[in-house]
Amino acid sequence: MNPHGVVHGAVLFALIDTSMGGAATSILAEGERPATIEVQTRFLRPAVAGELWCETTVVKPGRRVVHLESRVSGADGKIVATGSGSFAVI
Repeated sequence: MNPHGVVHGAVLFALIDTSMGGAATSILAEGERPATIEVQTRFLRPAVAGELWCETTVVKPGRRVVHLESRVSGADGKIVATGSGSFAVI
């Protein structure tokens, strides 16, 4: 929690980035690994204490770059942040 009593934005970013990495890994061939190229995060409303859920979708599974989108929801089911990102296939 930050000094204002809400989840710090860096925590939401880390949740999105980690979820995207897992989603990218799930579609890669054995021996391939994803590496973050860029992630854009949009904060929609404050995330207060409680559970957070992140759902990530692979938008385009390219041979060299994987494009993804994520949504982070609070315990009340409302979306608190979204993200879009690209991961290199190495």
